[in-house]
Amino acid sequence: AHVRRATRTIGHDEVGVQPAHRCRADAEALEPGRAAQPWLRGQQIALLGALSALLVLGADLYAANARLALMLALGTLCGLTLYRTGFGFSAAYRRLLLARDASMVQAQLLMLALASLLFVPLLAAGSAFGTPLGAASAPVGWQVAIGAFSFGMGMQLAGGCASGTLYALGGGSLRMLATLAAFCGGGFAASLQWDFWQRLPDPGEIVLGKRLGWPAALALQLAALYLLHAGLRAIARPAPQHDAAKSRRLLLG
Repeated sequence: AHVRRATRTIGHDEVGVQPAHRCRADAEALEPGRAAQPWLRGQQIALLGALSALLVLGADLYAANARLALMLALGTLCGLTLYRTGFGFSAAYRRLLLARDASMVQAQLLMLALASLLFVPLLAAGSAFGTPLGAASAPVGWQVAIGAFSFGMGMQLAGGCASGTLYALGGGSLRMLATLAAFCGGGFAASLQWDFWQRLPDPGEIVLGKRLGWPAALALQLAALYLLHAGLRAIARPAPQHDAAKSRRLLLG
């Protein structure tokens, strides 16, 4: 019972999902001789097979289009980063609401600030490395509010967001197959009702970079993120020492 409880609280967004190195450490702590068990050798064989398939796919994509191979490499690195750090979105807000632990949400705010500092200059320039760039904007209306609420409810019920579902499934959580199937089914159903959602009232697109200029928009974005970070720090409970150390690893790598 103690082990079951630990696997439900330590790890990623998804309930009961842990990285392979944590599972191995648990097994060795319970029975030191289990490290050489067949299941571990099976994991190693599966890992080698996946890496081989990834290399073959990358080489094939590079021969056809180097940009696709680069996107595959970036996606792989992002997935490994999420998996190794246990960084997720649904768990962050669950911990904030249930335990007043804001450390992971604050890490998300920092991530948004860094992304803003990186991408706003590129959007202002309009291109990068000879490739035209533009902001992906959409009206802020009822369809966004309903979609955000529905997505948040589904994320909490399923135990993972879209990225969390994918990297947990890649980490061996077969229960996420059901979540992925429902996610794809919901997206397909929404596409069949596209005209209905587009007819809902909305105030139109609001792009601060176009209305205020990109420098002013960036300053406003960073100020808003800072205020949110400071507000969370004011209402959050002090994180336990081991959680604080994990948060520092998330922020500093």
